[in-house]
Amino acid sequence: MKVSRQKRLTREFFDAVSAEWFERTYDPRREYRKFPSNRVRMEVALGEIGRFGARGPVLDVGCGTGELVIELFRRKRRAVGIDVSGRMITIARRNLTRSRISADPAKTFLASDLDQFRPAGRAVFRAATALGLLEYLETDGALFAFLRRVLARRGLAFVECRNKFFNLFSQNRYTADLARRKGFAELLADFVEADRFSRLPASAIPPIYAGVLRRTSAFLARAAHDRAWLDTRVPAYSAYPQKMVRRQHTPGQLARSADRFGFKLRYVVYWHAHPFPPSYEKRFPRIFNRLAVLMGPLGHTPLGAWLCSSFLAVLERVR
Repeated sequence: MKVSRQKRLTREFFDAVSAEWFERTYDPRREYRKFPSNRVRMEVALGEIGRFGARGPVLDVGCGTGELVIELFRRKRRAVGIDVSGRMITIARRNLTRSRISADPAKTFLASDLDQFRPAGRAVFRAATALGLLEYLETDGALFAFLRRVLARRGLAFVECRNKFFNLFSQNRYTADLARRKGFAELLADFVEADRFSRLPASAIPPIYAGVLRRTSAFLARAAHDRAWLDTRVPAYSAYPQKMVRRQHTPGQLARSADRFGFKLRYVVYWHAHPFPPSYEKRFPRIFNRLAVLMGPLGHTPLGAWLCSSFLAVLERVR
């Protein structure tokens, strides 16, 4: 079977960065020199999985080095992870062994493409996660056709996307590309419906904002005069290949794609808030990224639609 350039680039990239991935995306020492994207995203996903309390095994599609699956086991949930990167799977199996969780690494983590994966026996999953995956696929249908095949009726899918609305705020090359393509009118038309997809209504913004303001103000009062927090040094990690596409979505676009495959979008939680446009991160990275984490609760409100660069969609298979 011929492999597309996008799929080949994605596999090669994640094979190449597998050894640095945990350090790069989980920030295990809480230094905030880079935004701890995978740690924050995992916490958001675990929060929504816990909100529904769905029983039965969870399938983590694009599991990377296995942290989400391992955390689900710690929370007494059975889970299986698959990933297109064989090197990621090797590390995930090693991590599971080190965790001392009583589960077979070879059966828990599988190197598999969406087209290749077949559940063991008649296993049907009650929930599936796809975090940091859809942006690399060439079509939404590739994921939703797969999820329809492996999820039971009324099963839940937790699908993470890059937030296209953020282009209105980011003031970077994505904003410039949007202007060049004259895409502002179409994006603003979708933005009008942002409230409809948010987990919490706009009326929830004032109390949540007040709590965020207290925490961020207390942090800034300390950090603004602390040379360690003002340090601008950041680690150098492998760059994404220029020819590898990373697609963006609005909740409305995702809802329409999902509906064609029998999935209903219940709501979204926005995450990776930005206290300022992204270009400021280079000026004071540690403060910038810590503020981004402290602002996380705002992602549950419509305010997250333009403050956050990503969102987690909670979908249900209804037919």
